[in-house]
Amino acid sequence: MSLTELQTAMTLLFEVFDKYAIKEGDSSTLSKKQFKKLLKNELGGALAVRTFYNEMIRDFNGDGQVDFTEYMVLVVGALAMSCYDFFQQS
Repeated sequence: MSLTELQTAMTLLFEVFDKYAIKEGDSSTLSKKQFKKLLKNELGGALAVRTFYNEMIRDFNGDGQVDFTEYMVLVVGALAMSCYDFFQQS
């Protein structure tokens, strides 16, 4: 059975999170440094990563880490919406 496009997209989001989370200590969270590296490596020049990172990085629960829920809110919510708006205006 093949995956749908949405299932494939979700699988990739999971894999990217795991790829960066596993590199340091707790594999269920990203440090802010790891999250910034994820954005830089995975988005490259697609966006002004530094500006996006500074505007969007929020540690919602105040623990100094970006957990999977925070990652999904930032990447799927804020980042995807920003990209969609950017490309609609282009």
